[in-house]
Amino acid sequence: MATQVVRVVAELGIPDLLAGGSRTAEELAVLTGAAPDPLNRLLCAAAVYGIVSRGSGGYALTKTGERLRTDVPGSMRCLALGFVAPPMWDGLGKLGDLVRSGRPTDRGAPGGPWEYFERNPEAAGWFARAMSDGATIMVQQMRAAGYGLPAGARRVVDVGGSQGTLLAYLLQTAPGATGVLLDRPEALAGAPKVLSEAGVVDRAELVAGNFFAGVPEGDVHLLSNILHDWDDKIGGAILRSCHRGGRPGGRLLVFTFLLTESADPPHPQLMDLLMMTVEGGRERTLPETRALVESQGYEFIRDVPLAGPMPWHVLEFRRV
Repeated sequence: MATQVVRVVAELGIPDLLAGGSRTAEELAVLTGAAPDPLNRLLCAAAVYGIVSRGSGGYALTKTGERLRTDVPGSMRCLALGFVAPPMWDGLGKLGDLVRSGRPTDRGAPGGPWEYFERNPEAAGWFARAMSDGATIMVQQMRAAGYGLPAGARRVVDVGGSQGTLLAYLLQTAPGATGVLLDRPEALAGAPKVLSEAGVVDRAELVAGNFFAGVPEGDVHLLSNILHDWDDKIGGAILRSCHRGGRPGGRLLVFTFLLTESADPPHPQLMDLLMMTVEGGRERTLPETRALVESQGYEFIRDVPLAGPMPWHVLEFRRV
């Protein structure tokens, strides 16, 4: 209930409408085109979850609800909409079936998330923006750590890089490098704006394609939150594509969570469950990730943990 209340409040744009002050449910119904009585009942539930407060003047935003506005730093609106698309929602609804059977075919939407997004461009846009918001947090942690591209990087290929938030930042750290952004056409839709705002659009090429079919040539390849989408067999195929597109001695940078014995922070364990139910993928430990990547012609260089709210790691490998 909490998930759907947040999703519908965000979808209707109610936080933006309350940015200037309180409004009644009737006023909000006119502005959103929603039915007044169901909307009022939704807002009552939103007050229970601390998204809005209820007073004599109607409904007002709380500090938590402010995070669902579109015009605030760190907005969670795209995450609230992009991560509740049918592939994720339906997949988690089949968790019991999957645990009992052990069959990944018991996942959510037919064809998996990528076919769904291909057929539903609006949902694909929300998901791409959600991924971009997550990448923004990762970039902030990288900037705080002073992490940038390896010295001498010339052509950087972001494999499945969505709107290019990560690629844009890394190109800023290496003024002499050029970049290639490879992803599905619907995922690339917002990339020109992201790259332009970062001042690197003239150094980046957009390539619509499928990384299973091939990966553009480069001396640095990026896999950001990609390998966890897949089991080892399919993950190995992605790595082989990167290896074929790599240059002798080139680098592969894997941006990922790492499973540990501890449940603190909880993100890797919860993301592992999401990957299992939605795509048949998994989060991995450092030894498991190393074994998978090294089996496809790479040697491990180092692990760079990124301090901050999300426990990402940058794992650096060299092509051999």
